[in-house]
Amino acid sequence: MSSLWNHYIRISSGVAQCKYCKIQYNTKKTTSSLRYHIKNKHPEKCQPTTLIGEIDSDSQSEAENDPSTQENSNKRPRLSIPRKEYYSHRLYGLYDAVRNKLLSSLNQFPYVSITTDGWSSRANNSFVTITVHGIDDQWNLSSFTLDTLEMLESHNATNTYNHLAKTLNDWNLYDKVIAVVHDNARYMVATVRDNWEADDDIEISVRCFCHTLQCAVETALKECNLKDCLQRVSAIVGHFNKHSNKASTALENAQKKHHLPTHRLISHSPTRWNSAYDMVERLVEQRKAVECVLLDKEITTKKMMKKLLLNESDWTYLRDVIKIFKPFEVATRLMSSESQSTLSMVRPTVYSLLKKFLLQQDDDSENISLLKEILEKELTTRFLTNTNVTCCAIASYLNPRYKDLADEEESYRDKIKEKLKEMRERITVNEPDLSKNQRERDLDYLFDPVRGLSGNLQRMASLEGQSAIEKEMIKYEREPTIPKSDNPLLWWNSKRNKFPILANFARKFLCIPPSSTLSERVFSTAGNIISAKRSCLSPETANLLIFLYQNRDMIEKLD
Repeated sequence: MSSLWNHYIRISSGVAQCKYCKIQYNTKKTTSSLRYHIKNKHPEKCQPTTLIGEIDSDSQSEAENDPSTQENSNKRPRLSIPRKEYYSHRLYGLYDAVRNKLLSSLNQFPYVSITTDGWSSRANNSFVTITVHGIDDQWNLSSFTLDTLEMLESHNATNTYNHLAKTLNDWNLYDKVIAVVHDNARYMVATVRDNWEADDDIEISVRCFCHTLQCAVETALKECNLKDCLQRVSAIVGHFNKHSNKASTALENAQKKHHLPTHRLISHSPTRWNSAYDMVERLVEQRKAVECVLLDKEITTKKMMKKLLLNESDWTYLRDVIKIFKPFEVATRLMSSESQSTLSMVRPTVYSLLKKFLLQQDDDSENISLLKEILEKELTTRFLTNTNVTCCAIASYLNPRYKDLADEEESYRDKIKEKLKEMRERITVNEPDLSKNQRERDLDYLFDPVRGLSGNLQRMASLEGQSAIEKEMIKYEREPTIPKSDNPLLWWNSKRNKFPILANFARKFLCIPPSSTLSERVFSTAGNIISAKRSCLSPETANLLIFLYQNRDMIEKLD
């Protein structure tokens, strides 16, 4: 049924009534009058607020070339099918409307962090996407995709910085950026560290937790015994998934026989460490069915049986490997979520992995003990060796879940608080005080040296006691920590008047995500939009479609 009928009610056969003004029309011969009425009498009802849903990531030309379009035109000559120029005009109008709405929303963010990632299309165009994150006046954490733009220059630090800086300036955000979350690629690290001027002597460069964890686990996966074991598991999976239809069918029957879930075995992708975890976990789950097929001489040759069958010690080792990597998989999933995950969770999570899951046990085998040692070293080196105060450490202190910093050394806890005091003093010095009292002090200083000097001495004496931020810190630390499942932003929204100074810092540092996953996910959308059928889409059109799709929630908020 045409979307036109969303605006009308069928009164009887051939009669329709407008939902808005109750006027009735005869529809026995044509519905042109209905369309004309809505367009001219209720234009606000046919605005392009649902256009992005209509195109469903399709290119504009596909509607023209769809055989059903031609068929409808032949069957109903009076039916006018819009050409792609119509959609182009409306899409660009919608893009401008959403962009303006987004600019207005971004004005609520006193600080923002950005995540960025790169991707190449089927046509070998290189794109860079930028996603912005901030906390609005109601303490809601929001994320928006700004642009997915083609990068024609080589991917070095200078070119990438210029690319990012131009986009941020176009959106009036450059001076608000307090952190850039990126992967561990050398050029990305250099892009931020060598070109961005850090405020408050705190590094703006934040390495993606998930990518850094991937690097740590990859080192462990190269440990000889585990590497050999994974190769054997991969061979088993390949046998059932790729090389033997007979074995695959037999596996399904064996799953039913042993009352196991009818799950397909999972292959390992080198670009995702947790696919190795998923592969091993699935194989252990399906052990009975797999062994049933491999031991069946009518299905498996003797040579293949000898190659693929695992012994009991192998299965024990795989179960122990699952136990070790399960918390890593959970941490990756948690840090990739779009809701409440912030940078404040990184250090507590790393300490939890080290102290709860990687402690050596008396009954650990030699291979498991070695694996734990490798992971412990990697985590410590990659996450905890920086003795400077980082965004990550400050964010942890400002999260009421982790504010006690129980796992940190006392000296490091003190450094975090000292850094916050320094930042507050710097803000106080730089803030222009235009109050009446300040004006009087300035006049005294210029025209009444005695009174001006007296006022300055009084101000110095008042600073000898505890500063405002020190008082807030003492009260803040006395507050009970909140459960790990509670939202820290809701807590701060209720306490912002009690701790105004710390609340401002919380709004600054809790807007930083722990990973660049959101920017990476944009390229799933991009892959759908720039598909094989639409590989010739111009970069400008691709950016427009990706922008509208990623920010589709903003379309509903248009006036």
